[in-house]
Amino acid sequence: MSAIYKKSMLSIGKFVPEKFQPLWNHPAGPQTIFFWAPAFKWGLVIAGLGDLQRPANQLSVRQSGALAATGVIWTRYSLAITPKNWSLFSVNLFVAITSIYQVTRALKMTMISKAAMGIAVGIAGIFVGYCFYFDQKRRSDPEFKKKLRERRKSKKQAQKDSSRIPHLNDHEGVQRFFLQEVQLGEEKLAYGDIEGGVVHLANAVAICGQPVQLLQVLQKTLPPHVFHLLLQRLPAVGQKVASQIAMAEEDVE
Repeated sequence: MSAIYKKSMLSIGKFVPEKFQPLWNHPAGPQTIFFWAPAFKWGLVIAGLGDLQRPANQLSVRQSGALAATGVIWTRYSLAITPKNWSLFSVNLFVAITSIYQVTRALKMTMISKAAMGIAVGIAGIFVGYCFYFDQKRRSDPEFKKKLRERRKSKKQAQKDSSRIPHLNDHEGVQRFFLQEVQLGEEKLAYGDIEGGVVHLANAVAICGQPVQLLQVLQKTLPPHVFHLLLQRLPAVGQKVASQIAMAEEDVE
């Protein structure tokens, strides 16, 4: 099912106008779940707007309170991740606003006094403010940034090691590497990582025994601008392959 979806997105991408390609290929764009999940969540906003006409005594404080809490949390989260997901931010902001309004309407209809309601709202505000303060303090901590950089560095190193080209005499290793690079290239393109996808596909072309035939297939399946980037990347990857092969031969000697 995943392969069908990826191929469908690649096929549709060929018809997307050039000026909309950055949006189409964005890491949180229409080709990813990070776009469609917030899009479907707008149903909660529409339902909340419809409930504005419902009598306050029929509202559920627990349900509206839960929606308000999740709306606030996800609103903050959408701006803390990389890249920022503005679609996720906007839908959860509306969910939080409508739910908070519904909670205040419901509380006004209960026997809770204005003082008690004010205290409850104040406590909730303090809690939310503390969460934002704690998150900001955590992210501004030099140790946090240092650990984050180390984690990213380790991840990049792991990716680099996984892309190390095997010795050409190791036919099984070469075949595994080829299939791995093709799969990684398709996955990254499907998620909007054009540069990463091109790098992996270029590795596959460089190590392939029949590069011309593979390029012909890729020309038919890839969007024109992606295929053009692939052709631009091939010389550098070819040099990289040659240098790694030379180093491997020196190690053997």
